[in-house]
Amino acid sequence: MFKNDEFNVYDVGESNWLEFWKLTNEVLNTNYPETLFNYFDERKHLVQIYKIVEVNGEIIAGVKAYSITSLTDTQHQKSKIIPFATYIETIVVVNKYRGKGIGTYLLRLIEQESLTCFIKKIALHTPINNSRVIDWYLKQGFCIQNIVEDYYRATTLDSRYSQDAFLFEKDI
Repeated sequence: MFKNDEFNVYDVGESNWLEFWKLTNEVLNTNYPETLFNYFDERKHLVQIYKIVEVNGEIIAGVKAYSITSLTDTQHQKSKIIPFATYIETIVVVNKYRGKGIGTYLLRLIEQESLTCFIKKIALHTPINNSRVIDWYLKQGFCIQNIVEDYYRATTLDSRYSQDAFLFEKDI
């Protein structure tokens, strides 16, 4: 397990978003478009968590999450409605650092920030046949709510994974 003093956590910004985008595509073996990663102030969310984790100058993990007003609001719509949940767009950890508590640390950051803003639910999607990730989220207290067919159709997701996704939710 990593201790907090063994790694540094930084906000993602103009100077480092490209590194996080490359890391995400490499680790997840996909090709997310740059537009998912290169925005900063154009959307205002009550909760907006966009962080990278660095060890010895190497970016080893990151997270991107934001508040949503409904589970159909994952297209980043601005709204004056009170947020329903915090949506995790991605948590990514380099393979050699998995199992050391970094993903759990990032999830706890999301939970803390959400609760600070009185948001008591977290939601996310993951491929229905990614058993390692599914097991991890279940151990973290998430529940599978339903299956979303063709959720990943617009991405070039690793061919090992289904285009269908589970919708996970967790009450915090």
